[in-house]
Amino acid sequence: MDHSSNKNLFENFKLLILESSHLNDGKISSMCAILKEYNVSFQIQDINKKITQEQFIKKEYTHIISNTSDFPLYKFAQESLIPVVTSEFIHRIKQLNRQPSIRPFSPNPQHVLKDVTVCVGGLPDTDKEAIYGAVRALGGSFSETLNKFVTHLISTDLDDDCCIVVNTIEEPRITIVVPNWIDDCIKLRRKLDVTPYLLVDDKLELAASLQHATEQVNKEQKSQRSEQPMKGLAVYLGSDLQLHESSSSINVKSWIQSAGAVITTDIRKANTYIGKYRDGLEYHTAMKNNLKVASCYWIYWMQEHQRYIDPYEKLLHHPWVRGGLPEMKEFSISSTNYTGDARQYVTKLIEALGAKFTTTLNKRNTHLIAASTSGKKYESACKWGNVQVINHLWLEETYADWSLKSTSHQRYSYYPHHFSMNELIGQTPLKIKVLRNFLDSGEIEQTTTTVNLIEDSQDEDIMDLVTSKEKLDILEKVRESQRLGTQAQTQTKISASSVGATDAATEVSDKKQKQKKKAATKITDTTNKENVTPPDQDGTVPVDSSIEANTNATAVKQNSINLPTATTKRALSPIKPNQDVVLEEIIELAGTASSGSTRVRAGRKAKNQASEKLHANMEELNIFEKQVKSNGVPLLPEEVAANKKRIKVEKMTKELKRARESGTEEELKANLTLEEKEILQEAEAKVKQPATKKAKKEATVSVSPEPTNVTASTTATTTKYNINAICTGWDSSFNKTETSLLANLGIHLFKDLKSNINTIASPKIMRTEKFLISLSYDIQYIIAPEFFKDVVTQYKSNPQDLDALPSLKDYSLSKLNSESVKENTTVGLDALLRRCQHNHANKSKIFQGLSFNITSKLPGGVDPISRILKAHGVKDIKVFKTVKELKTLANLKYTKGKKGERDTFVFLSNETAINTKLEQLLQSDGAQYDISGKIVEWDWVVGSIFNMELSKDHIVYELD
Repeated sequence: MDHSSNKNLFENFKLLILESSHLNDGKISSMCAILKEYNVSFQIQDINKKITQEQFIKKEYTHIISNTSDFPLYKFAQESLIPVVTSEFIHRIKQLNRQPSIRPFSPNPQHVLKDVTVCVGGLPDTDKEAIYGAVRALGGSFSETLNKFVTHLISTDLDDDCCIVVNTIEEPRITIVVPNWIDDCIKLRRKLDVTPYLLVDDKLELAASLQHATEQVNKEQKSQRSEQPMKGLAVYLGSDLQLHESSSSINVKSWIQSAGAVITTDIRKANTYIGKYRDGLEYHTAMKNNLKVASCYWIYWMQEHQRYIDPYEKLLHHPWVRGGLPEMKEFSISSTNYTGDARQYVTKLIEALGAKFTTTLNKRNTHLIAASTSGKKYESACKWGNVQVINHLWLEETYADWSLKSTSHQRYSYYPHHFSMNELIGQTPLKIKVLRNFLDSGEIEQTTTTVNLIEDSQDEDIMDLVTSKEKLDILEKVRESQRLGTQAQTQTKISASSVGATDAATEVSDKKQKQKKKAATKITDTTNKENVTPPDQDGTVPVDSSIEANTNATAVKQNSINLPTATTKRALSPIKPNQDVVLEEIIELAGTASSGSTRVRAGRKAKNQASEKLHANMEELNIFEKQVKSNGVPLLPEEVAANKKRIKVEKMTKELKRARESGTEEELKANLTLEEKEILQEAEAKVKQPATKKAKKEATVSVSPEPTNVTASTTATTTKYNINAICTGWDSSFNKTETSLLANLGIHLFKDLKSNINTIASPKIMRTEKFLISLSYDIQYIIAPEFFKDVVTQYKSNPQDLDALPSLKDYSLSKLNSESVKENTTVGLDALLRRCQHNHANKSKIFQGLSFNITSKLPGGVDPISRILKAHGVKDIKVFKTVKELKTLANLKYTKGKKGERDTFVFLSNETAINTKLEQLLQSDGAQYDISGKIVEWDWVVGSIFNMELSKDHIVYELD
């Protein structure tokens, strides 16, 4: 056999084969014959012979071949992401002539889902992540899109696109189950029969089936003994996880409880916090109180390994930074020579850093993460010269230090001879010092466009209207005032309106000591022992104002922070606190910052400045509140600018009116800056020509649920895109905030067809009803769904730069999935779009005016096919259910020919029996009827639509 075409099939392999009763001489001989044929380096060793980790690394093994996981080195190999596979893996490589997925060949009996590959349809992203994590914990795999490798589709709705696609396959190979199947498999740690979990139309039947299955599982779970790696932990689940009670949140909570932990909704009673991002009040509180802070990946890891691990030992086991590292956003990174879990880890690390991961390598890539110096990707990167080749340590240490490392450092380009970096991957831990510095310095707020000041998990994407640190402190003080005012209405005026007001003497004393070391200090919140009710009465939680203990500092003060819960939602409104107390504190700080003294009150000028500062902040807070009340969508840059300008104009208008009344207008104008003079011009116009009620209404902040949050009479919102997209073949599970954000940018997503559709969003060219019907519209673009996710991510990371938003052309399926384009259309995607647009402009259709005869057993059913045909111009449709209905040619539905032309027919059928019957009729009686027509398969219709011209293929019989 000639192996010249696949000589690299086992490239870089160096195998340690562990002989045992499960892998005897006969199996080893069969496997070694293949290895010798391909010149693969390997060593055979008895499984009971001890080999240390150091010896394993020194030998440079890349894989362990063993038909059992019961050997001392297995734990090390698993945690080091070194593939451990059965001997069948070698045979499968030769059979497929390529390297398959590692997971199906695991020898670990706990990997009960190793032969399962799931795809999730119709569920939110957070639910998908939980399900994928559970499947991987039991040894299974997952796919973001439906493909030939998928074995199970997880869904709760048979009307979801993915379910429709699966059900239209003539020979269903994919099983559709509800998420409960995964949940119960996790509980018992075995692969359960899918029958009770099959998704069916009858909701009552499904509910009864699930109830019975759940009862059986719970009963069995109580009787079995399982590992409890989380025993002793009290876990608080962060609101940014956005868990849904209907599906995966039940899974996550049950996993935690079955692992021995308890779940609490009071962070004061918790010793562990699990969240998604490194921001928000909950995260900060957890870090300040020295709770163990982890991500859901930590839970998934312990589910798989069945033992406890500190969340700081693994990089991805701590919450991610929202938006990633700013310096990484422009990077496009691919990887090579990583397999199995190591490849998955590298992919997730790139994603967590905010860069883009690509499975293929092209000249647009900026970096290639290589495990060794071999392979086509490595050679191409070196040849091109513009792609930087480094090992995974560059990723890991950049993440651990949260600082972009130089690729020129020898440590990141060091590849010893025939030495794979895999044995080191995943061993870099988090650095507590970096995390604490991160929190103290406020870098988290600087790397994201969100400020989580609101006790509502649904408002996490609100844009920061107040960018300076001082203003953020003021906002926090005002919000704290609102919280305390709500909770302690019976308290004194000071405690109800100020933010943790303190006794003046204590405040001054504390500040004296601090100001000896630092002249300017930010406004801090302290708790008044006399005026604020204790934590156990008012529900607030004491939190250290400093994370790291300072041995030289005085006693640490504590902030009183009221924490949000999943069930708490408060309607926020503009606040009007008693400003005297807040002003007094600001004035005091203003005085001490400038002179270094410890006086309590400053002069009139400082007081006026502080008053103006607070007034401006309150105005901006009012805008912030109105934005939250409408829909919590980040404003576009021009909307923010219009807002701020409007505030300045209104303020100048009032000052101008007062100046004219007092006769000091000239004095006012003489002291204005250049910017203020420009504002004055608009203010003068308002004073001379008072705005009408209609104009005033147009210039105010909009609180309607429409996409645009702020409108101004002189400023119109500009949009980056003009996209009305039909979504098919993927789950457009954007939350309300993200949907409104996209709408503000000119992007509207629909699950059902609308008259203004101009875009198809799909992972590939699909044969779904939506996709085929959409091509009868004025379609301008056919793009991959990643476009919308990237738009949201990019905008959140930098809302000021609309030019940096993704370009549509980069997401065309002709670029991102050229194979599906070539498979389905011979004219190419651009030509298909031009023909769609031409047909729409000329009000013509591919099957304009034709009559169709169809059989009832076509894939997908009569109704969907009829809708597709009529969308593309078919006039009449006649359905034949059995062969008996086709007695003569007169039974057919014909398209009447023009004068001098014959009547024609189209008979659409995939049934051999009925096609044979019609052919016989046409051959015997066709001439006497003076007709023409054709018998075609369903693929003829699809091919005609995908090329916008009548296909010449898939014609069963044609009568000229």
